[in-house]
Amino acid sequence: MALPDNVPLDKNSQPYPLVYLQALVDDAIKGILRSIGDAGDSPANTTGETFLKIAKGIQSETQRTREVLGYGFVAATLTTTALAASATYTGASKDFLNVVLGFVSVLAFADQAGEAYIEQSIDGDNWDLSESVAVSASTGTKLKKEVVARFVRAKYINGGVQQGVFRFGWRHALA
Repeated sequence: MALPDNVPLDKNSQPYPLVYLQALVDDAIKGILRSIGDAGDSPANTTGETFLKIAKGIQSETQRTREVLGYGFVAATLTTTALAASATYTGASKDFLNVVLGFVSVLAFADQAGEAYIEQSIDGDNWDLSESVAVSASTGTKLKKEVVARFVRAKYINGGVQQGVFRFGWRHALA
C-alpha cells in the first residue's frame, strides 16, 4: 500500500507509526463519506447533500417522531415568580393533537402552601378534567397524569400567604 502524501517521515525515511495510522484512518473516513454522499472535496458528488446535513435531518426526524409518540422528554420551567396570597398562576395550554401516547407531570415548590393542577380539555376552552395535589410549604411536590384530551395546561393556586419562593414546572413524556 502506498503512503498518503501527507505522512511525515522520520530520519530513516520511515513513516511515524501513529501519524501513518491517523493518515490511513483519515483516508478511510473520507472514502466512506464520499461513498454515502458527502460533498466535502469530492467533485463526484453532485447531490449537494453532505453527510452532516443528512445526519442532522435524521436527528431532527427522530426528535419529531419521539415527540409525536410521546417519547420525547420535554421539560420546562413555567414560572419562578412568587404569587400573592390566594393568587392563581395558569400556564399556557399545550396542544397534544399529534401526540399518540404520554403523560404530563407538574413539579411545584413554594415556601407557602398551595395546590397544583393538571387540567385537560377536548376543545381548549372548557377544562373538563382537573386533577390536583396539595403542596405543603417548603416541600417539592409532583402530580403526574395520563394525557387523555387534546389540550393540557398546568395551574397553581397559592394559599392565603404571599410566597417568597416559588418554582413551577412541567414535563411530558411517554412514561
